Parts: sequence; C-alpha cells; structure tokens
Amino acid sequence: MKEYLFITLSTDDLELWTKSLFICRTAISRIEGWMSKLGLFLCILGLIPSFANARITDISPLTLDPVGELVDSTENARYHIFGTIEGLTAARFYNINSGKFQLHLLRNTNERAQILILDLPAETFWELDKKLRDRIDEGMTEIPQFDHALFPIGEAQWTERSANKKVLLSGGSQLFVTLERAEQDTLIAKTLKGLEIRLPDHHIVNVIDNPAGHAESGPFITRDPNNSRLFFAPTGRRLESGHAYLANYFIFFPTVAVGLTDYLSVSGGVSLIPGAESQLLYFAKINL
Repeated sequence: MKEYLFITLSTDDLELWTKSLFICRTAISRIEGWMSKLGLFLCILGLIPSFANARITDISPLTLDPVGELVDSTENARYHIFGTIEGLTAARFYNINSGKFQLHLLRNTNERAQILILDLPAETFWELDKKLRDRIDEGMTEIPQFDHALFPIGEAQWTERSANKKVLLSGGSQLFVTLERAEQDTLIAKTLKGLEIRLPDHHIVNVIDNPAGHAESGPFITRDPNNSRLFFAPTGRRLESGHAYLANYFIFFPTVAVGLTDYLSVSGGVSLIPGAESQLLYFAKINL
C-alpha cells in the first residue's frame, strides 16, 4: 500500500519560497565562481614566498676601520660600543644586497646561543664609525671609562618566543634548528634530526622564531591553529580562553565561536536567508 504526503501551499507562500530558492541558488553559483578564482589566487600567492625565500642574497661584511670587521667582547668592553652584553662572542655589520645595513650580535646564555639581527639605516652605521674613531683617537692606552655606549643594546632586545628557529641563509636555503652555542662569529646549531652543524654568521640573512610547533622524537610537529574546527563542522576540541573565530557558510549561515575559559567554549549562529519569515537559530557546540 502506497502512502502519499500532500503539502498545501498558498500562492503567496509558493512565490516567496520560489524567490528565496532562486536567490540562494544564484548566490551559491556566484560563490562557487568566486571560490574558484580565490583558490587560484591563493595558490599563486602561496608560491610568492617560496620564490622570495629562494632568492640569493648578497651579504657583504662591513669594516669599522678602527677595530676591523669583527667586534669581540674585549673590544666592546674597551670602547663601550654596545654596552654590557653578557656572553657576547661577536658583533658584525653587513651590507645586504648593496642597499640595506644589518648588525648581527651573537652571544651565549646559560640555556643556548642567541643571535640578534637589527636593520640599520646607512647613516647610523657611518655615524657609529665616526664616533668610534673619535674614541680611539683620544689616545687612551688603558681601558677608558666611558659614561655611555655608542650604540646601546638592551636586554629586552634579546627577547625570543621559542627555542625553535627558522634560519634563512644567503643562498636561499631554510633550516629549522635550535641554536646550541656560539663560537666567536659561528653558530653551532642542531637540526630536528639531532645533527650538529656550523653556521657562519656571514651566511645568515635572518633568524625567525618558530613557536608554531615543536620537535618530538625527531620530526617537527606543527601546531594546528584551527584544531577546534574543520572546513565545515567543528571538532570536539575547545578554544583557548580569549580566543574566537567567525565563520560563514554559503553567506546565509554565519557562525561565531568564543573561548570563555580554557575549559568552556561556545559556538553558534543564526541563518540569514533572504525573504524567509523566520530564521534558524543553531548552536554548533558547547564544550565543557
């Protein structure tokens, strides 16, 4: 025996739902077109950093005529160039691609080695060179007592967020390492596989903190910034306190999620279907 279900709609209701369906289908078609173009754009955009990072960088040491290319801890203490820096092993100035000036400082701490890279205007380097000449020309044979550093480096400038580093080399290569110790102007680094390598400072273009992951028994584990949600639906993981995100599905179904505490997060939203007499209120999840 067959059963049939009949739904009676008024002309006005039928016309309203027909218009709403047409609007939704038109919007979805346009969104699909935009998403295709956006996907292509993002693919091209994603290739740009790869080409940029692969570019060979010309890095040339600069000479502070009174002390040479390398400033060690003894010269720094004698002429009070950078101020007191515990564990300083070397400081060097570089000309990058014949246009940008950099200062590299290397030091050892109780835990590991550190490198500080500062971009400098050309005028700053030449002014420092002149001031250092003036100090040396004073003709003091013993260690002088200067009341101020020529280019002071404060302890706060050595702040780092992670022991994991991404090192950019002048040849375009990238290394993910931890910095174990500094030997004058060379860094001794350890790769994620435990291999110890030597990185001369004059090959280093930049060193970036890499806190979005950690080494665990060899491989590098990347931290997923979106572990509380997937492409369409949320996961069972909670948002951290103070974190939030806004998602929008097919324009008409926005969702907002907020981490109220480390142990409580809430997400939900309301539909925005044009022409509908009522909207859908929904909760994606409540995590405890």
